[in-house]
Amino acid sequence: MQTIDNRALSQGSRYGQATSTGSSNGSTRNTTTQNNSSLNKQGSYNGGFGQGSEEIMNMIQGLLGQFEGKGSGNGSGGNTNTGYNKPADNNSGSSNTNTGWNNGNSGWGNDGGWNNGNSGWGNDGGWNNGNSGWGNDGGWNNGNSGWGNDGGWNNGKSCWGNNTGNPTKPKPGEYRSIDGTGNNLKNPELGSADQAEIRIMPVDTSREPGGTTFNNLPSPREVSNAVSAQEGSTTNSKGLSDMFWVWGQFLDHDITLVHTTADEYENIAIPSPDPYFDPNGTGTATMGFTRSAYELDANGQRQQINSITSFIDGSNVYGSDEATADSLRAHEGGKMIMNGGELMPEDATGQYMAGDVRANENPALTSMHTLWVREHNRIADELAQQHPEWSDEQLYQEARKTNVAQIQAITYNEFLPALVGEDAIADYKGYDPNVDPTISNEFAAAIYRLGHTMLSPNLLRLDENGETIPEGNLALRDSFFNPSAVSEAGIDPILRGAATQTAQAVDTMIVDDVRNFLFGQPGEGGFDLASLNIQRGRDHGLPGYNDAREAMGLSRIESFDDPIWRDGVGAKLAQVYNSPDDVDLWVAGLAEKETGDSLVGELSTAVLVDQFTRLRDGDRFWYENQFSGQQLRELNNLQLSDIIKRNTDIQNIQDEVMVAPTANQENQPTTPPTQQPGQHGTGSGNTPYNSTFPGFNRGGSQTNGAFPSMMQNRFFMLNPQQIFNFQQAFWKGHLG
Repeated sequence: MQTIDNRALSQGSRYGQATSTGSSNGSTRNTTTQNNSSLNKQGSYNGGFGQGSEEIMNMIQGLLGQFEGKGSGNGSGGNTNTGYNKPADNNSGSSNTNTGWNNGNSGWGNDGGWNNGNSGWGNDGGWNNGNSGWGNDGGWNNGNSGWGNDGGWNNGKSCWGNNTGNPTKPKPGEYRSIDGTGNNLKNPELGSADQAEIRIMPVDTSREPGGTTFNNLPSPREVSNAVSAQEGSTTNSKGLSDMFWVWGQFLDHDITLVHTTADEYENIAIPSPDPYFDPNGTGTATMGFTRSAYELDANGQRQQINSITSFIDGSNVYGSDEATADSLRAHEGGKMIMNGGELMPEDATGQYMAGDVRANENPALTSMHTLWVREHNRIADELAQQHPEWSDEQLYQEARKTNVAQIQAITYNEFLPALVGEDAIADYKGYDPNVDPTISNEFAAAIYRLGHTMLSPNLLRLDENGETIPEGNLALRDSFFNPSAVSEAGIDPILRGAATQTAQAVDTMIVDDVRNFLFGQPGEGGFDLASLNIQRGRDHGLPGYNDAREAMGLSRIESFDDPIWRDGVGAKLAQVYNSPDDVDLWVAGLAEKETGDSLVGELSTAVLVDQFTRLRDGDRFWYENQFSGQQLRELNNLQLSDIIKRNTDIQNIQDEVMVAPTANQENQPTTPPTQQPGQHGTGSGNTPYNSTFPGFNRGGSQTNGAFPSMMQNRFFMLNPQQIFNFQQAFWKGHLG
């Protein structure tokens, strides 16, 4: 089945330059004899932004204005009897009843649709040659109609089935579902919540717990001690800021969440002696690990379940089920609930409520969640002013639509070029219903966990002068599930700090705060994130290094002396693995040297490019498939700093907040430069600029200042409430 590229319609390039000169038999938009209309009974476009109003109507009028031979006669354009008429036999372009858009009964149809008559694009196979849309040999419709009676592309017999809607573009007024169903009209479950992750590599059951290979692999903690222990600071090669990994984590929580089973454990053996987890050398210590929830496929193999939508659809903000989404809404003015308009609502335990259960994992992540809820409400307020007749539901959905578009644009235009390189992901060619956007197991359980290596041992909290706030900076180990770090000083100091501090390198090493003190002291709630990642890959049956490379079309690596490994890493791997075949996927993906301008090596880059290409091309509601013209240009020029400036009081911040302004100089405080005049208004985001995008006003200022400072390490144990909050989240599978 051929996929039709609809971008030309939205841009006016395919139809806008056609003419209606015709001969005695009519023009290319001419006669059919059937009573089955192409583009039938869709109804006129109305409403506004997202309902196809001004942008679409202007586009249509512009297209039709380029056709020669408009008719008037019995009513042109939107009247009952005639459309835009061609010159007839006498070449007069006035009152011909039979031609133009339709040689049947109408142009825009009795009810305002494209055509309520016979319609078509001519006898040689235009919109309708008898029973078909693009001709007798198939295309849009080999059946009876184009826009069916219920507003779908087809209400008759077509290659796309009955009443399915346009297979490549959302209909006017159509919004993505909360749970992701219905995005793909042929396969409505693709990418939706509670679906098994797909595999892009063969499953290796021998590496799963109990398998022959599993029993011969080194303990994950042994691997962690050999290759993941970090001493000192190792900042990344591109000078990326902490904001980069904050965005990466925020994005991760939009697309993947695998819960764990209730009672299936595969605890991690601790090699003796271990200075943190077995300091007394008992040889019996273990680290708790719960296996992932799964379903069995036709071959009896475990396939883990992604409990949230795969799509980049803001599910971390809005939820992946109707109950969650409904609980977060104010049900007034299209807005979401916020305490005092500043912070997200709290649950009974004092944790912030969001679309994703992990929003409280660390204060930087919580701040990002808060930022996007504020942005939703800001857009809803602007839309309500522009369209006072809109309902709460319409305002909510339109604000959500714009918000999600912004998240997508920032991800693909700012985040991914820094991650995999400017040209790694091919240009967008339009939605493809044959592309499966579902998250791959290899991506979620291994490769995309690269951000864990970028964490710094502290989170900066800075004031407008770049100085540490009176409440102090935060040790990462003290920050988990600690919402008071946000409530006591707000999100501004945290966002300033994240945009200022240079993130750690993408490599096999991670800081002690998450390798030895994740969620507390060893023996008192502490875990090793590297060990958890390695064990998770084995739990999921992910293949070893060389099988993974082969699956991605890459050559096998036979030696730990191969130059593909990062400096010194091959020797470390040789201490614990018998051969490159055995190396766990999470470790291997980080152990390779960077390729090109990617932050990671060949294998990781291949998996990342695969996933992010499918997430884009397999999403019918992708922003480039919904927006066009000036709106699309503004989305593509958007930066995360714009969102920050609109929704905070931050005035001095660099445009590219994912790049540290003064990389590798955290100990060198500087004074931020004076705000330049005429730059975006005043922090709170209330000063509009000349935009055609509803809800797309910018606020704040932009400078290239830097605010580095270094925190004093403040170590203290998690309090009982924090431990309880962590345990509740961890054992429900929200972590690890």
